[in-house]
Amino acid sequence: CRSFSRGSDGEWVLCGARCPGGNCELHGSEWVSDQVPYYFVATANPWPGWYAEWFAKGEMAEGLEALGPDSDVSVHFVQSLMRDNVYLPRNYEALASTGLTPEERRRFIDGEFGVFTGMVYEMFDRRVHAWKQPEIPMYNRVIGGLDFGNESSTGHYTTGVVLLVTPSGRLMMVDEFKRRGPKVYEQQGLWMQKMQEKWGKPIGKKIEWRGDKAQGLGIKMMADLGFNITKSNKPGMDRIDVGIRHCAGLLNHEPGSYPGFFYLPEGHPQGGCPQFEKEMMEYRRDPETLKVVKESDDMVDAFRYACELIQGISGDPSKLFKNSLPQMDAA
Repeated sequence: CRSFSRGSDGEWVLCGARCPGGNCELHGSEWVSDQVPYYFVATANPWPGWYAEWFAKGEMAEGLEALGPDSDVSVHFVQSLMRDNVYLPRNYEALASTGLTPEERRRFIDGEFGVFTGMVYEMFDRRVHAWKQPEIPMYNRVIGGLDFGNESSTGHYTTGVVLLVTPSGRLMMVDEFKRRGPKVYEQQGLWMQKMQEKWGKPIGKKIEWRGDKAQGLGIKMMADLGFNITKSNKPGMDRIDVGIRHCAGLLNHEPGSYPGFFYLPEGHPQGGCPQFEKEMMEYRRDPETLKVVKESDDMVDAFRYACELIQGISGDPSKLFKNSLPQMDAA
């Protein structure tokens, strides 16, 4: 029985009596139902992991399907920030932010689930860099990055990314490739041909590819197939960090201006780079050695190689490109 009444202490009390015959001895049949709705409410601080995947991103389709087709279950994510609470003191957020690192502020104050200490690309923000408009801006050059793994089903992934270069120098990543296992190089080559038809042919130019110079066999194979591919230039012992700084400069942004890099998110009608987005959110440094952790880095490596094909930018791209492309105003 679902009838409520006030108890002696003034609190609301649920009857809850079992009613095998469909009638409650106290409240009759009106309050009896075999279709009782249950509501589970869970709260958490923003943190990457299964909670973020299930609720913040809504990626729990398999979990819902496992409940059966007649389960009638729905899941809703409600973000609650301290600035939404009108009853808090006006300086509460400022006081709560004292002593927090930039990553901790983004996580605990701004409610970003994918931010963590040691994040390599701290300025990467899906709300800023994901290109939501269906139209693709004009471009005059196409570049790509390749990272070669192996044909093992458990080894490193073989990856590729394609980026368009706009007249003002912005980059837009539009497609990606990430696979491993037998015949993966053949699959990669077929994908590269498809990318040439899709993105290179419309402007009458071949895609310029760049690959890891340590993987000369893969580069030679792609060159023999007729692709315009060159080896990466990785000088010095901190060659990875040099490339990271170069890529990170493209991500800089400030309110009211545009960054030097965009990408097409999953589900975009012109393409999509969900694996790249995932790796960008997981790419991290070891908190003790501060060295880049060589895990979940195949896509970001391909991105770094591609960025070698463009010149470095002097200054903050968000200021250099401010209002330079009016069609990006809604990005």
